[in-house]
Amino acid sequence: MTVASIGSARTAQDADSPSSESQVDPMFVVALIAAGGMMIVAGVGLRGSSWILPDGLLGGGVALVAISFMARGALDVIVALSPFMFYTLSPVGGILTVGSSDVMLPVVVGAMIVTAVIGPQVPDRLPKLGAIAPVLLILSTLVVAGSITGWTIASPDFLLKRSIADAVKLGIGVAYFAVVYLLGRRGGMETVLRGMRIWGWTATALSIGSLAGITGAVEIIPSDGYRSNGYFEDPNLYAGYLLVSFSVLLYLSTISTSPWLPAQAVAITGGIVMTGSRGGLVSLLLLVSFALVVIHSARLRAMVVGVGGVTFLVGSWLLINRESGTSILGVDRLFDSSSDVADDPRIALWALGIEKWLDAPLWGIGLAQFERFSGIAFRTATTSGLGYVTHNTFLFFLVAFGVIGLGLFLAFMIWVVARVYSAPLLTTASKHALVSGVVVLSSQMMTLNLQNLRYVWIYLGLLLAIGALARDPERRAV
Repeated sequence: MTVASIGSARTAQDADSPSSESQVDPMFVVALIAAGGMMIVAGVGLRGSSWILPDGLLGGGVALVAISFMARGALDVIVALSPFMFYTLSPVGGILTVGSSDVMLPVVVGAMIVTAVIGPQVPDRLPKLGAIAPVLLILSTLVVAGSITGWTIASPDFLLKRSIADAVKLGIGVAYFAVVYLLGRRGGMETVLRGMRIWGWTATALSIGSLAGITGAVEIIPSDGYRSNGYFEDPNLYAGYLLVSFSVLLYLSTISTSPWLPAQAVAITGGIVMTGSRGGLVSLLLLVSFALVVIHSARLRAMVVGVGGVTFLVGSWLLINRESGTSILGVDRLFDSSSDVADDPRIALWALGIEKWLDAPLWGIGLAQFERFSGIAFRTATTSGLGYVTHNTFLFFLVAFGVIGLGLFLAFMIWVVARVYSAPLLTTASKHALVSGVVVLSSQMMTLNLQNLRYVWIYLGLLLAIGALARDPERRAV
């Protein structure tokens, strides 16, 4: 029995008695609109402040109000707010990013407590995560704690505060993963699919906003006048979010015949181009190739080909008009930077990363310590006097925690993928579409540090929830 057949049977059975999960709670809608309104007011009021960057607060508030008509619970809120980052300037210099200044953390912690402690127990028939989950978590915690403790004692130059701050960021990411998994598993497939649809529409709206500023005449989504940044500090991170969003649409296309999916895919593709991210375009080509070659779905392939055709036509028009003197957001950057790939500082950072890892190949040099040395490979930040990160997630774990840390991270990624592929009630096309998100994340991880980003952990949590629900037909809502 497949996803579609289970969903049809369950929908027919409950046609006259809709589940409480699908009903609108007026109080929840009012609370969502009120929270969104307060975020909008705060975002507008704090504009121009010297100590805060409020765009993410403002954008997140608009998102909450926009999804109030279709949101039903905490998972929807978490998914909708995943691309809206909230930054404050640190009193010790630099910017507090993603994890440590996460305005949604109290909501996430509250949702985790309600779901895991106060909420009803998950039926025994639902398969457990398996022994590997707690083992990986315990081992990872021991590696982080042991590394910080050991290097604090062994090295007088060890940056203890920075190491603890980065450990907190990683912990927040894991908290998102756990909360999303628990909320999805307890709510059922209807909850997860609604979260996926909200993800897709949120990314579509952001992409349309980016496309509206294609000539720089209008700015709906923040940009630097050269590239669309979204609500991230780096347009490459925005590209990564949109790429995962494309994978979300691929999955939805394997279980839905919605006529909106191709249009959403076109918009998101345009949004990726607006970021001017070379790595993003390479990852997009990888994702499209994966969809065409691996995912055996005629409808999905037709959608991908259609998206490619529209993108080619629009791209050709942009190229023809490129000499008109009008600056084209994202596109100009792609052309202007194509000749300096060999001068990219990432190459020097990666070489230095390998060198520092060889200083302590088993345990690594410690969390957040690479920046002590990376100034010699590129440059140092004026606020902190420290250099840049590795610009490679796998290299980050290798340098910080050695072979042990990288091995644990890879084991975790492989385990999530294995849980999806071993789910008996998912179609083969759905499995491939879900894992395409991991493929594109892995591609992005080759050039970016993504370990602290919310959307990475949220997507992995959704995958694990789907993998668990696809083992128990009675827990499925659609």
